[in-house]
Amino acid sequence: MKNVLKLGLAAVAISALAACGGGDSSEATDAYVGTWKSACYVRSVTNQTGTFYTKRIRTNTKVSATELASSYTYDNIYSDAACAVPWGTWSNNSPITGKYVFGAKAQFLGAAADTYVYNDTATPATTYTGYMVATGNQIFIADALTGSAPPTSWSSTSPYTKQ
Repeated sequence: MKNVLKLGLAAVAISALAACGGGDSSEATDAYVGTWKSACYVRSVTNQTGTFYTKRIRTNTKVSATELASSYTYDNIYSDAACAVPWGTWSNNSPITGKYVFGAKAQFLGAAADTYVYNDTATPATTYTGYMVATGNQIFIADALTGSAPPTSWSSTSPYTKQ
């Protein structure tokens, strides 16, 4: 019985890893289309008083097999690390838009990940390079400003959960 249980758990683990980085689709973008809400993370902004917590709400729309149009806004402002105690709302919550362009698969933190370049339209515009992995109803993102040291962990906003 123990061997059957171990074999079953191994099969589940292999299936989960196989689903990383775009799932069963041959197009990298398919697994990331939709509206996603990030994990609660700490945020400190110079025009705000003190440190607060928030979540990002990201909407990804398929442009092609390798490109996603993306925009994000922020959820409420929270006073606690669990984002359970609302503190207020963003005073200016205009969407920040951009585009993901996916490249080759790569191994990142033990997972088969999709590599990408992300350009946003914020002022000033910024470019990030990184990795993205889809696992069921969650995506994990790791990125760094282009020209900076490459990412070494998942972003503090990860995971994003499908809404």
